[in-house]
Amino acid sequence: MRFTVGQLAKVYKISAQAIHGYVDMGILPCVRDDNGYRYFDDYGFQILGTIIKNRNIGFPLKESSYVYDNSSLEEIMERLSEQERKVNDELLDLMTQVRQLDFDKHLLQRAATQKDVPVLVDMDKTFRYLLGNNTKNIKEFIKEDCTSVSLWYSNLFYTQSSLVLHYDNEKIQNYSLCLMTSKTNFYERIDYQSENLEIVEAGKAISIVTAYKNEVNINQLESLIKQSLVKYPEYCIKSDPFTRLVTSYRDELCEKVNIIELLIPVKKI
Repeated sequence: MRFTVGQLAKVYKISAQAIHGYVDMGILPCVRDDNGYRYFDDYGFQILGTIIKNRNIGFPLKESSYVYDNSSLEEIMERLSEQERKVNDELLDLMTQVRQLDFDKHLLQRAATQKDVPVLVDMDKTFRYLLGNNTKNIKEFIKEDCTSVSLWYSNLFYTQSSLVLHYDNEKIQNYSLCLMTSKTNFYERIDYQSENLEIVEAGKAISIVTAYKNEVNINQLESLIKQSLVKYPEYCIKSDPFTRLVTSYRDELCEKVNIIELLIPVKKI
């Protein structure tokens, strides 16, 4: 049989421009009639179906011919297995994104409905790169004049930024800025290789999600810590509390609002 570009486009529900593009790339064979118009035989019809199938399972278009042309069965099986591994990796990444989206939605719902209510949660292992008050070496994320708590939260761009609240004798002694990550290969995002890395081990933590306008009040954070420990008297602080910025937005008055999670790593007394 002979098929025109229009007929193939209708059958496979793609544009004629896409078909012409596949021909120009050399992955879709065609024949020209006496008038110079392109048409396709049964083989071309089948090849187009394979190209679309391969595209739908993630093969780059330029590699489509590799799967069906000039390849042994073993080569094709290996290429399909390689693509399967790649798709599975992408699926895991997508599932991680879905879990993060659900978690962020959960935190925002807590901020909206249970302001400042301490909740005991399971906490994963967290790597913290402490930066102190010297923020001039951080690329793009923080402005150079960011030296106070309020400026830190007003100007940050990286949502895993945090404040570590150095807590001793039931009082915040001082605080330091940090970046947080679940991976260890984070150095490329900072101008210098900081060796000041702390690891917060997995365990229980008291979580408080609250909203602040324009600035973060250290005294209020300290009050939240004391309030939490009163609610959970069987727990004591395991390591320094720290904050995480969940998101920022503008309210109806165009004032900046930060949604912050305060995490207090704890252990049973």
